Amino acid sequence: MTDMKKWLRRVSSLLVMGISILILVSSLELGFGDLKNPGPGFTSFLASALALCLSLFVFVMELRGSTRYHDEKGSLLSNKNLVKPGGAMLVLLVFTILLKSFGYPVAAFFLMFGMFFIYHPKKWRFHLFTAAVIAVLSFLIFHKWLKVYFPSGDVFPIGW
Repeated sequence: MTDMKKWLRRVSSLLVMGISILILVSSLELGFGDLKNPGPGFTSFLASALALCLSLFVFVMELRGSTRYHDEKGSLLSNKNLVKPGGAMLVLLVFTILLKSFGYPVAAFFLMFGMFFIYHPKKWRFHLFTAAVIAVLSFLIFHKWLKVYFPSGDVFPIGW
């Protein structure tokens, strides 16, 4: 592994640690609450604590010089290594647009299908079925059972 890759991994893990600490502090200022009555900073505190622990693990592994978790195929910033994460970000962006326009069930279907398709494009027929099942099950669990209300959509409102 080149020195540049080692340096990038160390710097990126330090950057994630720094951002996680900032989020931890700001979520404590918002109010943590407790498990029965969580405050506005509860979720962000837990997510940033997890990100801090994972980035600390990556940083320690880099300092130890462990190459067990490294992929030696290509540069970190090559197009090949950025296609799947970039596609996932694009699918999430489309999800946010579809959520406002078409509502939760349609947006959830396209989100799940897009994520499945990005990582395994040869199984697209199976992904269509699985995405539909997940969208319907998540709707039934959250909307019908737990009484969570989802956006119905502006363009194509579905009367859920």
